[in-house]
Amino acid sequence: MNKTEALAAMVEVARIGRGMTPADALTQLGELIAQESPDDPAHDVKVEKLLRLGACIWSLRRGLFLPEPPGRGMEPEAAAPARTREIAPIGTIPARVSHPAAYQPVIPALSTSVHYARAAFTPPETPPPQRP
Repeated sequence: MNKTEALAAMVEVARIGRGMTPADALTQLGELIAQESPDDPAHDVKVEKLLRLGACIWSLRRGLFLPEPPGRGMEPEAAAPARTREIAPIGTIPARVSHPAAYQPVIPALSTSVHYARAAFTPPETPPPQRP
């Protein structure tokens, strides 16, 4: 199955209502990561891809990349000016605008909470740039 066929199949599975909830998808990803053999030379690359996929699902579930519907945000509707979206530096995710720290590091939080042997993720030498 090529990428186009895989994407079409994913859309069809979602369309007929046979997809997973985000929580179930994250659980399944955890199981796939646990099945990866640490002796496999491609272990780190495979685990990194699965972790990034999980981070995407979690972020979409938490509304970090999608704008909130009108009336559900932290700010009053009348005072909500149009905001431009910034591209976050690699290794960071944008936080809600109302959050005091605009960018939170992704990889260091993962590597300190769970031990991944020989993981490709290591904390950066310097912290990511902070918004003024």
